Amino acid sequence: MSALPICSLATRLIVFDDGKVTLFEGTYQDFLDRVGWKSENDSGVSRVKKTGRNNSVNKKQLRRERAELLKRKSTTMGALQQSMDEAEKEIVKLEEKIEHENREIIEASLKADGEAIKILTKKLHDSKTRLNSLFAKLDLLRMEIEGRTKEFEEELEGLLTVR
Repeated sequence: MSALPICSLATRLIVFDDGKVTLFEGTYQDFLDRVGWKSENDSGVSRVKKTGRNNSVNKKQLRRERAELLKRKSTTMGALQQSMDEAEKEIVKLEEKIEHENREIIEASLKADGEAIKILTKKLHDSKTRLNSLFAKLDLLRMEIEGRTKEFEEELEGLLTVR
């Protein structure tokens, strides 16, 4: 089949190249000029024409898409970071509270106050349980941040290499 119908009609291409599937916005000629086939592009770097009206339009579109991606990343990562910061602050407060409760238990022991020891031990147990759940939450948030960061980096890389 000739590439002529593809060149004249298609403005969105699904490209199967080098074991990957990508979406390319533009004509077949744009694809050949800017990206090309992996087997024909020894350097592995996208080819971009330095002149032409389509190129400036595509650069504007690429900048717009990149800006939208970075805005989404900032919003998403900011919310996750804020959750992490809140969990860390609560952990610090709980650790201080646990220290205080330990001192109170020691004081109650010295006074041989069994009832106070019982109440304080229960409080200490509750505080430690909450602390452990916060550490688990913190670990989940760290993993989510790492995963999301990787996703955004891959998406950004895809934006830069598909064009």
